[in-house]
Amino acid sequence: TTSDGETLAISRPPAGTVVEGPVPPSGAAAAPPAAIPISPYAISTTEVTVGQFRRCPSARPRSGGPAAEPDCPASDVSFLDAAAYCNWLTEREGFAPTEWCYELTYGEDGREVKAVKVIPGRAGYRLPTEAEWEYACRAGTGTVRYFGDETGDLCAHAWFYGNSDGRSWPVGLLRPNPWGLFDVYGNVSEWCERSWGGGPSTEALRGGSWRHAAAGQRADARVVSPRPFYDTNIGFRVARSLKQ
Repeated sequence: TTSDGETLAISRPPAGTVVEGPVPPSGAAAAPPAAIPISPYAISTTEVTVGQFRRCPSARPRSGGPAAEPDCPASDVSFLDAAAYCNWLTEREGFAPTEWCYELTYGEDGREVKAVKVIPGRAGYRLPTEAEWEYACRAGTGTVRYFGDETGDLCAHAWFYGNSDGRSWPVGLLRPNPWGLFDVYGNVSEWCERSWGGGPSTEALRGGSWRHAAAGQRADARVVSPRPFYDTNIGFRVARSLKQ
């Protein structure tokens, strides 16, 4: 558990483990994206909450969205905001600046992040890569969702359009996946470092949200968005690399 209250699940994939890229649309001429190898890492079992995020000095006043209870996931968060939180958590946990995973450029107020450079290979806290997120989401299963291919049991696992009442809900209320991760489907979509196709200065959103229909709550669903983008249904969870 971190000093800001995140509980981490440890993933030590067998040597040679890879995550396959998203399947191209039927009839597309493009080759399938490359498979991404997975190394040991830790990932938080819940999305970062409003209460946790607001302890970060660079947290933007908008954070919270339509449900601002401290135990709800932080929302209205851009990739830039999430990266700043990761650096703050890394410093708080006692890592040297040489282990911070993001190089941040701030605006004139010295608080708002304007640009982020991702620095791979460091030991501090960061956003999970898409491949890491999907590997943890699937939790060793091979179905569309970790509980099966159909959506009949989704209400027990996810806050989505059909049961959310148009808002996010406190983290950890519904059933976790087999590795103990909560809300990997629904509640808020989660920023990840992009593993596959997208333009410069874009990253990936994974997991669906309270705003999305049941069909979009699946392990391989992804949206690519500009880093500065934020919305009331977007948040994140943290990760960090582990030694082999």
